[in-house]
Amino acid sequence: MTVTFYCKPYVAQYLKMMYGRNGEIALPRRSSIRFTVFSCFTKEMHATNEYNRKQNTARVDLRINKNDASFHGQFISPERAAYLNSTLEEKIKIEALVIISKEIASGSTKTKAIQDYQQAMGFDEETFSWDAIRVAYDRMLQPAKTIFHRTVLNQKFKR
Repeated sequence: MTVTFYCKPYVAQYLKMMYGRNGEIALPRRSSIRFTVFSCFTKEMHATNEYNRKQNTARVDLRINKNDASFHGQFISPERAAYLNSTLEEKIKIEALVIISKEIASGSTKTKAIQDYQQAMGFDEETFSWDAIRVAYDRMLQPAKTIFHRTVLNQKFKR
């Protein structure tokens, strides 16, 4: 049994790369991503399930078992699809920030670190371009730096 929803191409590629096996996407039990996705399911079918198809053009077929379908449902409303997409996008961007920052800390340039991340995740320029990743990285990095300075550095000087 599958639940279908639409998302941005890079979200679909991420799900396929991280959780895909034999052409199906199956989320690991007892994982936060599974909890997030399953919390978006509903038992009621919605008349229009084509949430913002201009940006969300990639179709994801998520494999679930009958018990999960009867307990959580097997449909996603347009509102829940919007929430799910934004949550998955944020997760991907945070993971990218960590991976790219680790590469840079190891001596790589930002350009090379982003290219390595793209290659490792199977993102081409159409799916998640180098420039889009760079912009997301820069946006995510500033709040992280602020938190670091307010917590770690302030703790260091207060001793």
